[in-house]
Amino acid sequence: MSQNFRARALRNYLQCYAAQHPVLLACPMIRCRLSILMGQKRLRIADVARLTGLNRSTISALYRDRATRVDLPAIDRLCALFECSVDALLERIPDPEERG
Repeated sequence: MSQNFRARALRNYLQCYAAQHPVLLACPMIRCRLSILMGQKRLRIADVARLTGLNRSTISALYRDRATRVDLPAIDRLCALFECSVDALLERIPDPEERG
């Protein structure tokens, strides 16, 4: 099996899965501001991983705002690194019904 075929098959599977679970297609309820904080301090993902001891994949998911679950110790380490509160790192986006 070629690499290209596997990639297409995986993409098709994920699209079908997302279609069956519309929550995955909705806009996120929580937005992560890690990319903004990293930009202000001019840090790369590798720098944050080294300074916090967190896995690169965790930081990358938060940076790209694609994380679905995050451990509290990870949030604590990031807040300690950027010397900020949780609400400076994470922002709640209201549902469309709440917006008015």
